[in-house]
Amino acid sequence: MEDLSIRDSLVQTTGALYQSLLKRDDHERAAKLASIIKKEAEEEVYIAFTGHYSAGKSSLVNHLLHDHILPTSPIPTSANLVVVRKGESEVKLHTSDGRFAKMSGSYDKEAVQRFCKDGEQIEMVEISGDYRGLEEKVALIDTPGIDSTDHTHFLSAASILHQ
Repeated sequence: MEDLSIRDSLVQTTGALYQSLLKRDDHERAAKLASIIKKEAEEEVYIAFTGHYSAGKSSLVNHLLHDHILPTSPIPTSANLVVVRKGESEVKLHTSDGRFAKMSGSYDKEAVQRFCKDGEQIEMVEISGDYRGLEEKVALIDTPGIDSTDHTHFLSAASILHQ
């Protein structure tokens, strides 16, 4: 039998764990594991910005991107996870009821900023574009304030640990 590399062994083990979770109808954990496996396969680096609400997380991300992509305000603004990547221009919306929508090509920045403020219906917003301040295979993640009084904001910020 051929010796397996550590990576091959890890792939086999996580694949078996994924199948085991599905057999036990534990779809939530299976989906989280699938997300981790996908990130490893894509070799993407994630940089998450967390902290107090209205601390300037969105402003910092905008500054790093050299573009005003995310909504900013002195009052709490971000209400969901927002993932920004370099790539073809598109926006993906993940709703709290498990639905998914995708807008390819150019998009209205103000409409996207409204989605970023809608924590009731939108769980996560993924934005891709040709941002000169962002390298390939790097994703910036903006989160709501961890000390927000809005429970959905807290859950969204806390969920970054499971993304």
